[in-house]
Amino acid sequence: MLRSLSPFLAILNVTEIYATNCVAMTTLQDLGHYHWYYPNISSGLRRIQVFHGCMDSTAISHLLSHTPYLVSFRFSCANNVYVADRARASHGDETKYNERINRVYAEGEEWDAGAFVATIGEHVGGRLEELAVTLEPRDDQPIAPISSMKEFVKLKTLELETCLLGGPDEVDAVPPLTQIVPSTLEELILCNKDGSHNTNVMSRLLNGFETSRPVTPPNPKSCTARSDPKTPTEDELEHKRAHIESQGISFMFEDCHVPIWKKNFIADIDADPVFQTSLTHPVSAMIKCVGCARLGSLYT
Repeated sequence: MLRSLSPFLAILNVTEIYATNCVAMTTLQDLGHYHWYYPNISSGLRRIQVFHGCMDSTAISHLLSHTPYLVSFRFSCANNVYVADRARASHGDETKYNERINRVYAEGEEWDAGAFVATIGEHVGGRLEELAVTLEPRDDQPIAPISSMKEFVKLKTLELETCLLGGPDEVDAVPPLTQIVPSTLEELILCNKDGSHNTNVMSRLLNGFETSRPVTPPNPKSCTARSDPKTPTEDELEHKRAHIESQGISFMFEDCHVPIWKKNFIADIDADPVFQTSLTHPVSAMIKCVGCARLGSLYT
């Protein structure tokens, strides 16, 4: 639980956090409710990376409203049904959490990606330079899409999944990418891994991108679209490749179930056997803190 780490997040000399399996969901109440416990103290964090986490916009607001130095935020969202189930299993008290978790299953608990990203923008959009928001496997759990990121006035690097920008029933309503992302972007990575309908979303996002870039920001130096070759047919992929590359964007066919930022995340801690145990056993949790002269790493 993110709340169990609060005393360490308030240490000013801790500037980076790399965490797995953090839960901070207002809707899960006792399972993961989070708020900042130190109203007169701000965090010294400059970089946050959360692998296989579960957070909503209310919880992330409590954290980011106290991170005045943050410049990098990367987050991989797990299915909150799965996280709740794992939390129950690890806690060992079946009766205490059954009612809440059963409600999570029954209601489906749509994750509002739009509100989540808007909350990040509200609190740190004026200084954030790197942002990644990606998904773990979610069993078709519904997602409310992102509609605008214009509040990120210093953002240079962005990695997103196409399903966060529109679903299969919303393809015709998806706006051009230039109307969504900030004008300051230098590097853009889009990932499609959930079927041909999201490839259609990607095509719509990028429609007219090449012609608008010279006159309508953003005009990033590096644009990459990644698509899982196992989802659409070969003919569909070739058609999409031709369309997307006509927009001046590199199109890669590869297994993109692991985002670029997560590959780098894993590589950064590849030599740490304790962290590797956490990555392969999702019930466990781990946080690595960087920057404090006396505190190097904390494992929970």
